[in-house]
Amino acid sequence: MKQISFGKLEQGMDMPHLLDIQTRAFDALLQLDAASHDREDIGLERVFKDLFPIADVHENFSLEFVRYNLGEPKYSVEECIERDMTYSAPLKATLQLVINETLPDNTKRPRNIIEKEVYLGELPLLTPLGTFVINGAERVIVSQLHRSPGVVFEESTHPNGQRLISARIIPFRGSWVEFTVDIHDVIYVHIDKKKKFPATALLRAFGYGSNSDILRLFFAVRDLDLTKKRESRTDVREVIGAIIAEDIELPGEATADDAPKARTKKARAERERAENILLVREGDELTEEVHNRLRRQNIKRVKVFASYMAVDLRDEQEAIERGERPVRRVLAVDVVDGDGEVIAEVGQALSDTLIKKIRRGEINKVYVFVASGRAESTLIKNTLAKDPTHSEKESLGQIYSL
Repeated sequence: MKQISFGKLEQGMDMPHLLDIQTRAFDALLQLDAASHDREDIGLERVFKDLFPIADVHENFSLEFVRYNLGEPKYSVEECIERDMTYSAPLKATLQLVINETLPDNTKRPRNIIEKEVYLGELPLLTPLGTFVINGAERVIVSQLHRSPGVVFEESTHPNGQRLISARIIPFRGSWVEFTVDIHDVIYVHIDKKKKFPATALLRAFGYGSNSDILRLFFAVRDLDLTKKRESRTDVREVIGAIIAEDIELPGEATADDAPKARTKKARAERERAENILLVREGDELTEEVHNRLRRQNIKRVKVFASYMAVDLRDEQEAIERGERPVRRVLAVDVVDGDGEVIAEVGQALSDTLIKKIRRGEINKVYVFVASGRAESTLIKNTLAKDPTHSEKESLGQIYSL
């Protein structure tokens, strides 16, 4: 039959090989045509080099990768389909176990090297048709989207109307780490979507074992006057519930045997002084009981982690009028006018508009969060309260048990 073309192009395009992408990608993965010492740093070669060497914590033993090779498949494609088997080939790797010895200058050097070929498993092979045969059934390759490595922040709304923030760390290779905040302002961590645990346990695993180590990452330190009268609710909130920022102990002059029996408050105070007792540990909460204990020892000032501080709005407004950009601050306490109406809620950013609104209510002082410029809420303290671990070892045990 004679064909007549009405197109402007005299010659059409050749049909491309539709399986070319799959077959070339699989060939690049294995690099079977290249010798082991000539393979490029891609595919399976790159995977092995990224994983090895593997050493113990003391670096006395090291397992190093030398090369890999792929054997011949035991059955053909047709035989695998007929026998309901997987079309695959044995994957073997040549590894070296390096046994090190410690020199007098604490450096390491190899004392013995053992090299062996290790069978790793069966690797499914691609058929000439661009398919895999798995348990006798042909499977095709389906391309799928992958999340780009990086950090993703998301925001959702709880049924009660509260905003919930989450963050996800997506590595190029490895476990996904997700941080979520619940309705009680507690930060939790999910590793590979496993069971959640408090975020402070992850910080402990990184070497910040104590509460004080974690708090010093986020909060500044300020002096607190224990002799100040607590006349208002704000005054009480400023003292009770604060976190102690240093160990407080009383070096005694007398021995414990000379100390009187603790039958009265005065006697208990003298005995504590005599026994050199650690009254408060860094990271402990300043409760009413702790406050009274410190006052019995005539301690007037202590250092605490600064959750919030007072800000004079008149100074802030003058800075804005001068054209200066004020430091971003977040309210730590609800602002209530003379009629008892809340005109600004905790968590609101102290903007120019909000300052003017509060000033119209004849309020000159508000309380804002203090956190060395890196944190703006009680999230860390709430998370510490939920954290069952107390040291780096305990946190590592909890994480590895998930």
